[in-house]
Amino acid sequence: MEKRVSNNFRFISSLSMIGIVFLNSKFIRSRWNETLIENDPISWISIFFQLLISEQITRLCVPLFFVISGYFFFKNYDGSIQAYYIKLKSRFKTILIPYLFWCLFWFAIYNLFSQFQHLDSFPLALIDALVNPIPFQLWFLKDLMALVFFSPLVYFLITKIKQHYLFIALLMVYLLDFSIRSHIDSIVFFLLGASLFLSGNKWFLKQNIKIYLCAYTILSLIFAFLNLYSLYVNHTFIVLIHKISVIIGILTILYSVFNFDMNHLSFKLLLNKLSAGYLFFLFASHEPLLSFLKSGFVMYFKSSFNLLGYFLLPLITIFITYIIYFVLRKKLSCILFLINGNRQ
Repeated sequence: MEKRVSNNFRFISSLSMIGIVFLNSKFIRSRWNETLIENDPISWISIFFQLLISEQITRLCVPLFFVISGYFFFKNYDGSIQAYYIKLKSRFKTILIPYLFWCLFWFAIYNLFSQFQHLDSFPLALIDALVNPIPFQLWFLKDLMALVFFSPLVYFLITKIKQHYLFIALLMVYLLDFSIRSHIDSIVFFLLGASLFLSGNKWFLKQNIKIYLCAYTILSLIFAFLNLYSLYVNHTFIVLIHKISVIIGILTILYSVFNFDMNHLSFKLLLNKLSAGYLFFLFASHEPLLSFLKSGFVMYFKSSFNLLGYFLLPLITIFITYIIYFVLRKKLSCILFLINGNRQ
């Protein structure tokens, strides 16, 4: 069963990598600021789908990353100093080196295009680029490295606190933070993933997935419709609906991971063509490439709604990054292996 669960987690992780690209492909609530035109049904459809997919469905991807990371981190970890050292050494290669490279790479590209106009503040700008990277998706690696560093504390909490008390505490912390995404989310879902491995998975063998799936679908639609009428207002009620739906969505996926064999899924045939190395490369490099494509799309079409670009540009981004990855793998495989965190 453990092998099947590990394979299922890797499959879900691959889907989530692609989901992140669609999460960041939205034109709403961004510097492109697509707004709702009341008498235009196409505008309503465009906003609705972007809310449903980028602000709701794909928002499951990042929590899932932390759950999966927590789950796999504590395999072969017994809380000893030696095990801690081995884990740190491994994550130094798989997380820290790629994080530093991509931060510095895009920092250099940005300054090259701006012709190094801010050389007088270069040291501060460099530090800021490492703390707040230009490719904003790298915040995940930064948070994950911090969690790895404090993993002995995580291990202590999970082994000393009864599982149901821990779940209730994590649930309350997550729900009482009224923001769509914060560093608290990272801690909560990493702890959840760690507790799944260390405390067992029997709870997920007794649940009814149809109830969870139905509840998640209903809450997702309610979230999207409510946001249509309050696009730029972060109402506490709407955020609460979103967070409850995320919890239900995560539980639904975890139930599937522990109860089903996902090898039969036809979509897995496609993902088998996309190696773990490419999927990480896609995660690390899709921004700011995707933002550049969105700017070009808006400039060329000059439309008040961007539904075509919303669905098309992520696919173009995936295609371009795959070509770049393929060329690097052929010509500079050693460098690619290093900046990809030893992933092939």
